Amino acid sequence: MARTKKASSFFKGIGEASTPGGKLPTTIGMPGSYAVKVQAVKAVEGFNGNYFIVEMAICQSDNDQRPVDTKMAWIVGMDKPSALTNVREFVSIAADMDFSEVSEAECEGASNSEQPLAGVYMELTLTQITTRKGSEFTAASWALIGDNDDYSEMFPTIKKKVSRKKKRR
Repeated sequence: MARTKKASSFFKGIGEASTPGGKLPTTIGMPGSYAVKVQAVKAVEGFNGNYFIVEMAICQSDNDQRPVDTKMAWIVGMDKPSALTNVREFVSIAADMDFSEVSEAECEGASNSEQPLAGVYMELTLTQITTRKGSEFTAASWALIGDNDDYSEMFPTIKKKVSRKKKRR
């Protein structure tokens, strides 16, 4: 059974995590564009490792397999080389902070029992990437929408069957 772990062991060294340089790998699947409402942010110690988990409700979706009013989670395995950068970038965007300002304290605060990021609306774009070696991962790109329940005014309606062309940064 997984349990919430003392967050500091997860985020040690996050202040030195590199600035994101493009697409960040994640374990979430099903490419698409979504407007999501953060429900919980957790640092969890599991049987097979430690994870940073963001639980979300889908408010808008262009993927029929992930319809509106369903839930999904973004899971970062903390043993991955990009884990600290992934977590630091998410916290900076969700908390509307500069990336350089995010430290262990902010990450611990984001995943504590008070859940300060619960209720924040975000845009999440997931893109399937194939590496030169042929392995695949899903890249997550986040943008802050805000914490207003009327997210529709802040987020342009996602059109069905949006172009799946890869965006260059």
